Amino acid sequence: MAESGQAFLSVAVRQLVVDPDLNFGSAKFSMEPVSHAGIYRNDSSPAFNVTLHARSTYKHSFCSDGRGGDVQAVYSGITIAMGHVPPFCVEPKGSIAMTAAASSGWPAMPASLQERIDNDRRNDGVELEVDLSFANDIKGLVWVRCRAKLDATSTSTCQSFGLGYIFV
Repeated sequence: MAESGQAFLSVAVRQLVVDPDLNFGSAKFSMEPVSHAGIYRNDSSPAFNVTLHARSTYKHSFCSDGRGGDVQAVYSGITIAMGHVPPFCVEPKGSIAMTAAASSGWPAMPASLQERIDNDRRNDGVELEVDLSFANDIKGLVWVRCRAKLDATSTSTCQSFGLGYIFV
């Protein structure tokens, strides 16, 4: 029994060493209202311009790796457009704005999906999710999800999830 307690203690100590940011800061994301084209008319390919803001409370830079990140526009669980965010870096206790264009491979929205969007527009509004994913040296793989209604006029807060690297 004493051996299992020692093994647990060893793993816990390693985790504290591996994750130096434990309770020492965070990166918060928000999204401006999304501009769009081709979502309400079925005569062009869906496209979105997204502006994400990142604010860091870390005492060190919070950066993507050299590949930058990927952004997806998702409606009702279906990815309808994709794009790329260039590499970025938030300085210690700083903030930045990142812009991305997400476009679709469809020449026009499929009719059944267009009907659902039109119905949502007439009722409560069209809810869009924007997902940003990137790799970070400390947090590992980071996934940010923002939800907003199209044609909204206010900034949306986002949730971020880190799939941190675990070394045991």
